Amino acid sequence: MVEAILCYLVWEIMTNGATPYEGLPNAKVKEMMLQGQHNKFPEDTDPQVVGLVHSCWLKDPAFRCTMGEVAKYMANLTGIPQPPMSTYASKELTPKSPARSRSSSRSRLISKRTIQSRTCIQSRRSK
Repeated sequence: MVEAILCYLVWEIMTNGATPYEGLPNAKVKEMMLQGQHNKFPEDTDPQVVGLVHSCWLKDPAFRCTMGEVAKYMANLTGIPQPPMSTYASKELTPKSPARSRSSSRSRLISKRTIQSRTCIQSRRSK
């Protein structure tokens, strides 16, 4: 879910601050999102950025980009290096809830897949 929110932020940046789903009531926005209908990008948007964002909106979380993948891909695309993870690491921020076990099970699921079988980014490069 965090990845989808990040990608809406990217969409807002690429549209010079446009409001997603402008003028639509929340119920309609929810319905559209559940049907996989998302805002369109301006025609001159880099196709790699569009592909990255679309990969964050996939229904199956196992095929969505992770935040780390998004950061790495954007660093490669823009040429701006990622800050070291130690910048953000903190024992106080380490999850101590059931979310940790969910995350680790997702990691096991993803680690069984090869990068070529992941929809995230890889398949978008061929377009």
